[in-house]
Amino acid sequence: MVSKLSSDEVLSFLILVSTILITARILGEIFRKFKQPAVIGEILAGVILGPSLLGTLFPHLFQTIFTSQNGVPYKAFDGLAQIGIILFMFIAGFEVDLKMIRKQGKQAASKIPSVKVLKMPVSPKKMHLTIAMTKAITKKAIHTTFKAMTPLP
Repeated sequence: MVSKLSSDEVLSFLILVSTILITARILGEIFRKFKQPAVIGEILAGVILGPSLLGTLFPHLFQTIFTSQNGVPYKAFDGLAQIGIILFMFIAGFEVDLKMIRKQGKQAASKIPSVKVLKMPVSPKKMHLTIAMTKAITKKAIHTTFKAMTPLP
């Protein structure tokens, strides 16, 4: 049976959701000003407000905002967060340009480090060369990935 939230629990839940939405919106707009995808700022807001940063630097503030004595607002938020993640992945799937992926698929696959490494002959004498080449290929793949994520003017 689902119990109704008390007025204190509703207030805690609204403060929690408001804090996250406002921070995500502000950082999203900042990133948009620098011609970067707003979603990067929104994800950064999640990292900043999460246990990895806010929870480590200011644990009392983190506990005050994100938990309560009985945990009900957090459970309600957890359910909302799960729905948000599903919707986010659904929207991201809609934004994928399948024609571009088909067009550039072979080129992208050739940049994957594991494919290059599997093609290389590995011998004890050439192991240091293989490691150096793998690092260079990985660096190139990461650079290509971030270059592809940057919006065109």
